[in-house]
Amino acid sequence: MSTPYQFNEYQEAWLRDLETTTAKQGPGFLRIEYDGVVAYCCLGRAEVAVDGHEPEATSVHLTRDLSDKLKLRTTWGHLFGPVTKNTRVFHSLDAMNDSGDWTFAEIAEFIRANPGKVFEDASPNG
Repeated sequence: MSTPYQFNEYQEAWLRDLETTTAKQGPGFLRIEYDGVVAYCCLGRAEVAVDGHEPEATSVHLTRDLSDKLKLRTTWGHLFGPVTKNTRVFHSLDAMNDSGDWTFAEIAEFIRANPGKVFEDASPNG
């Protein structure tokens, strides 16, 4: 029997944010503003939750420092193997976010259930 994955403090802060935020979700950038509304990528919420600041509006991926804190495979949140939802195939967290097929809460639920697909220090099978 394998030991369940132990999320680190940064991962927990990010996942709790995704599970509870009322922020709008948007595509293309870590943070984008249109018609006076600010929206975020799921990765942009990591900057808010972990580093405590708003991401740059022109950023499209995380800094290496934040990616390392989160133990992500890449600064784009690339997955270990593809994931399918609604007949669409996804290879990264940013693609999941940008598709409109996944809410923040659904992305958090996916990450909690599949840490090995997301984090470099977790087994790809669990």
